[in-house]
Amino acid sequence: MKKTLKGFFVAFAVMLVTAIGCGIAVYAQREQVDVEESIRYGELSAAHGITMDMRTTLEKHLFWDMEIPVGGACESEYTFFAEEHVEEWDREYDGGIQLSLNFSTSGSHDLLSGDGSRLIGNINDMLLDVASRTSLGKTHTETVNLSDYYAYVPYELEDDGHWLSEQEAENMQAVLAYFKVPTPENLMVEITIEKDVDGNVYSVLVNNASEMDIEAFRLWEMGDVRYAVPCGYGDIPTEMQGIHRITVTGDDATGYVMSNPEMFYPLPEGTEYLEFTESADGESLFFLGRNDGAVTLTVIDTATGTEVTHLDIPVLPQEYDWYRMEVEEDFLVLFFADGTMHLVTWENGDYQIVMSDCTDDYREIPQWQEEDLAIQLIYTNSVAMEYDGTRLAIALTDDYVCQNATTATLVVFEDSGLTFVADYAINQPPEKGSWSGSVYSRIDPIGVSIVA
Repeated sequence: MKKTLKGFFVAFAVMLVTAIGCGIAVYAQREQVDVEESIRYGELSAAHGITMDMRTTLEKHLFWDMEIPVGGACESEYTFFAEEHVEEWDREYDGGIQLSLNFSTSGSHDLLSGDGSRLIGNINDMLLDVASRTSLGKTHTETVNLSDYYAYVPYELEDDGHWLSEQEAENMQAVLAYFKVPTPENLMVEITIEKDVDGNVYSVLVNNASEMDIEAFRLWEMGDVRYAVPCGYGDIPTEMQGIHRITVTGDDATGYVMSNPEMFYPLPEGTEYLEFTESADGESLFFLGRNDGAVTLTVIDTATGTEVTHLDIPVLPQEYDWYRMEVEEDFLVLFFADGTMHLVTWENGDYQIVMSDCTDDYREIPQWQEEDLAIQLIYTNSVAMEYDGTRLAIALTDDYVCQNATTATLVVFEDSGLTFVADYAINQPPEKGSWSGSVYSRIDPIGVSIVA
């Protein structure tokens, strides 16, 4: 025993010395960071007075806060953590009222009874029926019609991955009952059940044999409410076409209760959801929708559910199934994959499109493939922007391609269109990956300032 303990303490001491040594090695590189500017489009004069605020890290121990003026020298301050430190990055809420008909699950217990049935969701009755025709110790496959079992789509509620207690699940059923969408006829579901010799169902495979889309609702968390918006392609009753509001009470400790679902803002029949979010002060909702090819931005008062205004958004006559709406304190920007950009500002309830770029100049930028800039503007997870009444400056990264992106891009628009694009590569010591066992590095825009 003593020998074992001695070996443990020796190993621990080696680990500690190694960690300290690696810490000193990382700390010693605190001044070794600089920025390399590469102009891809336009002249420096188009970005005069613009400064980007960035943060980058080395192996979760060294963090640099940097000011990067266009055409100037980078200034940086560092923070060192002896232990690994992971920043809390903003994460988008992910929830929905939906139904999956393509999944498989298996386990050592009966999946169609007790806690196991909660993994299956609201189609348990249909699966039990098929299971009743599955022999002990056998595998049975059968194709059934969903509408034979359910008059309305048996939706399930996904609340950002939160595992529901039995009481929460019961409360959710009352909310789900509100979202009545008739089950499409001839929606065929292929089900494969496997039973053991004792009759327990240990494997379930479900496939949407018709490959038919079922209308679903996306959930947004905004304060103490959830907003539900249709976001699928199925047929939805006219009375359900709109933005619905659900009240939420409780917390992680006591559990969540959703109640009082209601129509908050009806949408015109045939409206397709594109984007939905709220203003920085929480007083307005922004809904970007498409109806019969026309795109409209609707502003809705969160207190009353009434329309404040709506703006017709011009787009190029091309495919634009990729899009993004980025909202700041007093302006928002719309991007479409065809290269269209629109800047909307407001003051005292007066909303206006003050800048539009419907050109494809970005495709002429050297070293870029056909749609890289447009896609980068849409899909980046890290973005900061500023508008001074004349210029719109956007700082972003390509972290949608590589989570550990270490190059930032500055894009500048004016009334005349795209005027400046430059890359800023953050040159810092290479990570060894030997200390923490993982390599971690990224750059994030945290602000942009414009001085005329």
